[in-house]
Amino acid sequence: MAGSDETTGSGGTGGFYLANTGLLIIGGANGLTADGEVVIGTAGPLIVDKDVSAGGQVTLTAGDSAATGDDLTVNTGVTVESTTSNVTLRAGDDVQLQSGSIVDAAGMVTIQGDFDDADPGTGSTINILGTLNTVTQA
Repeated sequence: MAGSDETTGSGGTGGFYLANTGLLIIGGANGLTADGEVVIGTAGPLIVDKDVSAGGQVTLTAGDSAATGDDLTVNTGVTVESTTSNVTLRAGDDVQLQSGSIVDAAGMVTIQGDFDDADPGTGSTINILGTLNTVTQA
């Protein structure tokens, strides 16, 4: 997907898969849902502005570049959940779980900053101001 910065959709009884270039906002009226897994990746910032719900694994990735700003942000009032599996949030730079956001997994929650490290020496900041719910703890 190129040329758009907002997506919404449903994977129905299957999964939802999206590879994007540049800024991506998960928004629209209903966010994203799927009975299977949800796998979203973008080469740039990823903003989760509406709920993401999956029966399978949820993987959201803001890919890294040599520039700054490849952040993954889950906005206030938004829930990212897997009802049967894990949730993985990865950002090339920073991860921001805003106050009032919820990440809920039947399995594990994994949060990775500086993912793919295309800008060595820069590092990342991970701010967890929202709620993490997980059944499995490592």
